[in-house]
Amino acid sequence: MAGFDQRDFRSALGRFATGVTIITARGGDGRAVGVTANSFNSVSLDPPLVLWSLDRKSGSLDAFESADEFAIHVLGLDQEHLSNRFASRGADKFEGLAIGDTGVPLLEGSAARFHCRKVQRHDVGDHILYIGEVIAFHASDDAPLLYLQGRYGEARRREVAELSYDLEAARLGKGAILNLLSDAYVRIIARFHAEFGALGLSQSAPVVLIALSEGVIALDEITRAVEARAYRFSAEEQQAMVRQGLIAIADGRVTLLPEGKTAYARMLAAMKRVEDHLIGGLTAGEVAEARHFLAKLGNLAED
Repeated sequence: MAGFDQRDFRSALGRFATGVTIITARGGDGRAVGVTANSFNSVSLDPPLVLWSLDRKSGSLDAFESADEFAIHVLGLDQEHLSNRFASRGADKFEGLAIGDTGVPLLEGSAARFHCRKVQRHDVGDHILYIGEVIAFHASDDAPLLYLQGRYGEARRREVAELSYDLEAARLGKGAILNLLSDAYVRIIARFHAEFGALGLSQSAPVVLIALSEGVIALDEITRAVEARAYRFSAEEQQAMVRQGLIAIADGRVTLLPEGKTAYARMLAAMKRVEDHLIGGLTAGEVAEARHFLAKLGNLAED
């Protein structure tokens, strides 16, 4: 054993932001298996090789050991619910998902997908490392889901500055109101998503629950409300909320179920925790000024 605390070591590793993947395969008995993993990485372009690793204690180890092929799904921003589902134990992870009856189970809607033939395996510490040769792949324009310090996050592309620019203008640009608001928004939303993810809620679920609590019941209206927040209330997201017992959908109408009301209450508590954290270092006067400024800014944006 190394001479340092494993918990501290894990925390240090957590500062390396990764994507989130779901690895699927069929074991020797034909059973579909899948696990959430952030150990995915590229190895080589020629030949096209990638790798990932699996904990020796995983209940899916025997299936992956016997499988000749596997698929790596790089999750998109709206697929936190799938990450949580495939990270769980015991439940039928593929319930309601179209994966086919033969071959490697392939999930729909990922940011990228790599169908691989297993070419090497290595015993490495407490994990088994698998190297696969990519035999087919697919990529979309969807933004990827990130994982950092035990929480979900999202990437924000940094714009490349022009070679010729005025330094003073650059400083003013960085301190511009819109840039500051955008940066604050990204950081705050990442905290919300982490809290909601811990509750098993997808990114669109909070918007749906809020709309239902405000009396909106038409499916098309709720879909528009979700899209207005730049999320998607896809058929898969709808089915996930139905399976969780949060909502019922019939005849173009959405009903909030008792479990959904409980989730809504927990969501409000999570939002309160985030808000308390944000304003914890501010005085009452600063909080009042911030509320006034943001409200006035919102009104000006509508003019």
